[in-house]
Amino acid sequence: MQENESIANDVIFLTMATLRGRCEPSRAHDLPRMAVIAHLPVLSAGGGADPYPESLRRDIGHIVNAIVERANCTQPLALRIGAYSSVLDPESYVRAFPESYFTPALVGGPEERGPDLEQRVADSCITVVYAKLPLDDVRAWQCTGLRRNARAAILHVCHSEGAMPEQAATDIQHVVDGLPLTCQ
Repeated sequence: MQENESIANDVIFLTMATLRGRCEPSRAHDLPRMAVIAHLPVLSAGGGADPYPESLRRDIGHIVNAIVERANCTQPLALRIGAYSSVLDPESYVRAFPESYFTPALVGGPEERGPDLEQRVADSCITVVYAKLPLDDVRAWQCTGLRRNARAAILHVCHSEGAMPEQAATDIQHVVDGLPLTCQ
């Protein structure tokens, strides 16, 4: 995990999703749903359709389950796997998700955040936002803020009352076209 950030992101995601399932069973599927909506590269660290061999998947599952069984639902989570060590706040991870997938210690959140993940997952405009500007890969740091602001602008257009679908689609495309080509 220390040498491969993609694997670390996957294990952290699986740990947080499993912990949420244990601590808030009614919201167990919110993180996986948002991962799909945002087009996150969850479980694709090794590339290909099945990046992890069966033995590694089994070991990761056992490790994640052991960590979650010992975890306190309301306290920061000390994640120690081999030489990898990190302390994460599950509530901050969920609040900042899906961006926290790439930056697990992220505490703040962009403007597109609703009060909670459950509401964002249910918001059809969030689907539009991430369809236009997915989080499918880590981009240059210069693009992070620009894309975050563009997502907020797209969300605003989508939520605008009385917006005609054709005009909203045009306005959304203008937001995307306003980004530098490398950030689109």
